Amino acid sequence: MDKAQKALGLAEAMKPGQQESKKMLALMAEGVRAQAAIAEQLGRLVELFEKSLVGLGDVPADEEE
Repeated sequence: MDKAQKALGLAEAMKPGQQESKKMLALMAEGVRAQAAIAEQLGRLVELFEKSLVGLGDVPADEEE
């Protein structure tokens, strides 16, 4: 999220004639925030997946139906 804050700070410091660059930096900051949210969700998904695997390999082959 530090990159997003830095991009927003740069966008706010720009002169009025640099509106296109300001818009571009704001979009980049939004993209960084979205990537951080996706990474957080993927982390949660991995945790849930790992929890679902616990105990799956504990049954010996001859005891399976």
